[in-house]
Amino acid sequence: MTTQKPTTRRSMLKAVAAVAASTASAPAIGVASQDPIFALIEEHRRLYKAYGDVLSLRDVEFDVHDHPEDPRWRALEQACDDAGDACWKSENDLVLIGATTPVGVGRAAALRG
Repeated sequence: MTTQKPTTRRSMLKAVAAVAASTASAPAIGVASQDPIFALIEEHRRLYKAYGDVLSLRDVEFDVHDHPEDPRWRALEQACDDAGDACWKSENDLVLIGATTPVGVGRAAALRG
């Protein structure tokens, strides 16, 4: 049986800050610079992972029910909302991008399905 350590306010704020920092727009490093679609793909992957991480954190900290009276719950809910909004904005940008190289055109067409 695994014993879970109690969550402190400090550890919760640290986790929420880490997720918020990971969802901030930052240029992708090492991505092909000749076509912006590659940077958008990497950005979406990063934001999607950050969104999943904050959802997992919320699920570990709380059961399936809402806890609106708990400030930790409210902070995690806000972090989930912010990470989700950033992820879906990035997805929208990815779908709407116009590719500039033959490779990018092929990849964009594949993503649009």
